[in-house]
Amino acid sequence: MLEIFKSGFLIIGIIVVLVMGCESFSCGSGPEELMNNMEKLIAEVEQNNFSTKSAGWKKYDERFRHYYEECYDRWESEMKGREKRKFAGMVSRYIALRYGRSFFKNLFDGEKENESEKIPDLLKKFLKEDLRLKF
Repeated sequence: MLEIFKSGFLIIGIIVVLVMGCESFSCGSGPEELMNNMEKLIAEVEQNNFSTKSAGWKKYDERFRHYYEECYDRWESEMKGREKRKFAGMVSRYIALRYGRSFFKNLFDGEKENESEKIPDLLKKFLKEDLRLKF
């Protein structure tokens, strides 16, 4: 009976470590890894060169949302100003690749209403706070 209990405890311990490890891997173990993950995402997107309406964006959009909505929130307090600006630049780069270069041109030229409908509310908050854009 004791052996079964020890085996069960060991299996539960391994599962917990794996789950925690997966979460850390996903967001990285700190701001630097998050930045590296985001850079890799952008490099992959640049290589694929999808049209803005391609269905191929789905998996990249999911990764982007994960990095932005979960990982950035997780590591933001540990990021230095320079890292936050670099991350903001990578977010801007992804958006430009995703929605086309005209996206930012339209934002800055006053056509914000049509363009801002394309981006999620959390991303609007990021753009307002870090890039100081007004919607």
